[in-house]
Amino acid sequence: PRLTRRSRLEHLLLLLLRCLVLCLLAFGFARPFFKQDIPTNPVSGAAKRIAVLVDTSASMRRANLWAAARDKAEAIFRKASPADQVALFTFDRQMNPWMTFEQWNATPVGDRAALARGRLADISPGWAGTHLDQALIRAADLLAETDDPSFAGSRQIVLISDARWE
Repeated sequence: PRLTRRSRLEHLLLLLLRCLVLCLLAFGFARPFFKQDIPTNPVSGAAKRIAVLVDTSASMRRANLWAAARDKAEAIFRKASPADQVALFTFDRQMNPWMTFEQWNATPVGDRAALARGRLADISPGWAGTHLDQALIRAADLLAETDDPSFAGSRQIVLISDARWE
């Protein structure tokens, strides 16, 4: 048989829709990450409940990582307002409380940061590995628990570690 006609595309709209579906699937499987700047102080003056997690695994013994981590934690204690509730936890294979929310609240406002810095000075990194996932889950649970049902402030986990995410 003789072909006199060139083959041409039929149903062009259907072809475009199928290509779009394939592109969307490829985009979805690529797991894109969109960076968003998070405001550091969304509502100044509002009470916050902050859980400070400090990594005490063996990797924190490198160079001056431990001193830098301690400085970051101390800066958080200094910046805390009188209405804020702050707790200090260390983690490696397990999470250890060094200053709970109750202890922070029971301490006079002027002595809170000094007490937290003193407790932080007693801590040093060990030789254990890191179980970051368990520490984050436990910290989230502790943030959700509150003795004051009227607390409507924001809740925040501050992670101080040598882990890098980009």
